[in-house]
Amino acid sequence: MDDATFIPGARRATAQVGDLRIAFWEAGAGVPLLLLHGIGSAGESFAPQLAGLAGRFRVIAWDAPGYGGSDDHPTSKPLPRDYADVAAGLLDALGVARAHVLGHSLGGLMAGALACRHAGRVDRLILASVAAGYRLGPADPYPPALQGRLDDFAALGAAGVAEKRVARLCAPDARPEAVAAVRRVMAKLRMPGYAQAVALLGQGDLIADAPAIAAPTLVVCGDADVVTPPERCRAVAGAIAGARYRSLGPVGHGCYVEDPAGFNAAVADFLEAAR
Repeated sequence: MDDATFIPGARRATAQVGDLRIAFWEAGAGVPLLLLHGIGSAGESFAPQLAGLAGRFRVIAWDAPGYGGSDDHPTSKPLPRDYADVAAGLLDALGVARAHVLGHSLGGLMAGALACRHAGRVDRLILASVAAGYRLGPADPYPPALQGRLDDFAALGAAGVAEKRVARLCAPDARPEAVAAVRRVMAKLRMPGYAQAVALLGQGDLIADAPAIAAPTLVVCGDADVVTPPERCRAVAGAIAGARYRSLGPVGHGCYVEDPAGFNAAVADFLEAAR
């Protein structure tokens, strides 16, 4: 187990999913809510949701394969469906038949794949600041935006990548403690997990998968997001039948860290609307 930050009220545990040990945080009871983090993050980044939503849901925030306390994925260039299958296996290991699923950024690609491949496991779906993918083939060269991620990691290491990228991930007027939280988690990135996530981002195509998503879906994004800007998130919402789009106001890509209260309210409003 890694030395992840202590989160009051949450338990840190692992589950065996096939050959992989998957680490996760869990808090609360009731209807399960599975949280899937983005490419520069980990389960601990959802500390504000573990605290703020635990009174309403059984909140489960995983470390994706190759992140935090989880084992590396055995595939060098995994696809979104590969992570979706591991997520479904984690639900199995926890005795969860159906769950609400929330994916942030790259986690949205995983969440969308989970809703496609394991439709019976997903009750409601939330895609936050969602990455739609680059639609590359497995042998295609990476465009500069993707290759630059790997080059930066090789040159700067995880801490240097965090220092370089954090300004783009938060709104210009974000709270200093929110910026520090995003930087702190990103500085724990490691290889090969990060490179595998880059491959997933390159090969992902959420727009192509969207017609197969049957779960009621909410897409949310901050107005100041320059990584997955509102127009791209609106396009994802438009590709999913019946999906709704909701602005989170003047926050950036790290929306759930920047404004936890507003983010949690949007999540709870959507998930509890059908009760």
